[in-house]
Amino acid sequence: MKLVTYDGIKNPNITVIPIDYSDTLLNFVKEYRHKVYDLQEITKVAMQFLDKDTRNYYVWWCVNEGRHLMKDKRSVEAVDILKLYIDGKATIKELEVANEYAAIARDACAANLANYGSADDGEWYYNYFAACAAYYASAVICVSDADVYYVANSAANSAWYIHQSNKQHNLQIDKLIEILENK
Repeated sequence: MKLVTYDGIKNPNITVIPIDYSDTLLNFVKEYRHKVYDLQEITKVAMQFLDKDTRNYYVWWCVNEGRHLMKDKRSVEAVDILKLYIDGKATIKELEVANEYAAIARDACAANLANYGSADDGEWYYNYFAACAAYYASAVICVSDADVYYVANSAANSAWYIHQSNKQHNLQIDKLIEILENK
């Protein structure tokens, strides 16, 4: 397992760790979750240091927490197929197709938000971010290694935006700790 180091963190917002810092991701998350200004910063660091399988499962879990807000069946299907892919029960081709449909759903939700809703109108707003979460989650396996950090982080953050609460982000961090402790 890669150690989290000050130099290895590609996040300029993490300024609370000493320059000579080096520890496991689990210890980093436990120690710094209450020391950062925004819990999204912990998620960003985690996406850099998680192995591929753990990252994919964590992203799926974060997004699946908001599936009840997904109004478009293409978004729900993308999340379901991602889980099937993680479990070895769907092919990459099936996931790529689901991701394409999730992109269409996301774009339709963006258009609806622009035309009919606003950030003050919860239904349009939540539906848009739920669709974004499904799109990014299903894309996490389909993108190049160079883009995976951005896509995985976008999925987890979109899932957070659905709920707009520190409680949800704390649940995400709790789940991350649980996953890391069971490795």
